[in-house]
Amino acid sequence: IYGGNFNNSDCALYINYGNVKVEKIDDNIELKMSSVSGSGITMFNNSNLSLKGVNLSSQSRYNAVYHRGTGVLEVLDGSVLRTNNSDTIRSESSGSVYVKGGSIYAENHTAIWNSGTSSKVYLGEKDGEVSITNPSLYGKTYGIINSGSFYFYDGIIEGANPNAISGNVSEIEDEYAIVKTVVDGRQTAILKKLAIVQNETTGEFYYDIRNKDRNKKTYI
Repeated sequence: IYGGNFNNSDCALYINYGNVKVEKIDDNIELKMSSVSGSGITMFNNSNLSLKGVNLSSQSRYNAVYHRGTGVLEVLDGSVLRTNNSDTIRSESSGSVYVKGGSIYAENHTAIWNSGTSSKVYLGEKDGEVSITNPSLYGKTYGIINSGSFYFYDGIIEGANPNAISGNVSEIEDEYAIVKTVVDGRQTAILKKLAIVQNETTGEFYYDIRNKDRNKKTYI
């Protein structure tokens, strides 16, 4: 699906044992999906869904994406998923959710609820580089609730203090730590690189003490 405006009173798209790619390839072509009284997209059984550049919303008490299957949900750059009165993404079975880019908003609830004990959620990609802005999760109550496995590699997560992240984090990028900040009752969580050593004289932190010329010593 490369364009169009899909609006249904129940659900904009059901996927059952299928593979669906929704991608915006032309800025002049609108690509929107929304529902009034049901989930925007519902995934059943071994279904796979890829979203890129799509504006997806649910205006009711249902999810933007309800992942009930064992397949893969992939959210890529340019996608904006939003709900008014529910969790934006809910994964409740044994499937996987890869949020590699885009924004997930829950105006009154949780951005991602990973309710399945065998379900996996990946935020960003483990590649040695960390973005603290993309992807982004915003939840009025929680950024993410995790009952399964949650892998945090990139992005920013926001929720009401102290609920940016509820539940365990299975893995983060190597040599990084989760840093949480509270402003005006809102908590954000990002990844920050761990310092290797601190210069006691200057107070400066060093994150890499290797010298480009291996025949020379590096002094701190």
